Amino acid sequence: MRKGSLLGLAMAGAMLLGAVPVSAAQINVPADPGTATGNTPTQFEVTEDMLGGGLVVSVPDELILQYSAEDQNFSASDNVNAKGNINPAKKLNITTPATVTYLHEDDATVDAVGTIDFGTENTETWSANELRVAKDAGVDKAIKSTVPMSEVEYVGTYSTTINYDINVVDK
Repeated sequence: MRKGSLLGLAMAGAMLLGAVPVSAAQINVPADPGTATGNTPTQFEVTEDMLGGGLVVSVPDELILQYSAEDQNFSASDNVNAKGNINPAKKLNITTPATVTYLHEDDATVDAVGTIDFGTENTETWSANELRVAKDAGVDKAIKSTVPMSEVEYVGTYSTTINYDINVVDK
C-alpha cells in the first residue's frame, strides 16, 4: 500500500472512533550531548453543573412547637440541609443562638425563653467531601427548639425567629 492510502485509512479510522486529530510539537534533539526539553500546555474546565451546582442551604420554613404533657415542654424538630460544592480546603459552618425569646402575640411584654439544640455549641459543620458525596440530596443536620412549660405565663400564641449565621471557612 502507498503511504497516502495508509494515512487515509488511519484518518478514516480515527473519525469513525471519534478521535480528534492532534498536532505534535517537534523537538529537535541534538546528537551531542543528546538532550532536549519540551513542554505541553494542558488544562481542563470544571463547571458547577458537573459538580452538582453551587452551595445551597435550606432552613425550615417554620417550627410549630407542640406540647408534650410527659416532658412538660413545647418542642419541634426539623432539619437544616446543605448541598453543593465548596473548596476541599474549606468547610461550611452554620451557627444558631443557644436561646431564643418567644414573645406573646397579644402582649409583647410577655415572653417565654426557649433553647435551640443544633450541633455542638449550636454550630453544625459540613465538610467539602460530605457535601460532594451527597451533592444531589444534600446533608441534613437536626435542629430542635424547646420551651419548658415553666416558662409560660399566659394563654395565647408565642412566636420568635431563629437567625442562622452561615459561613464557609478554612477547615
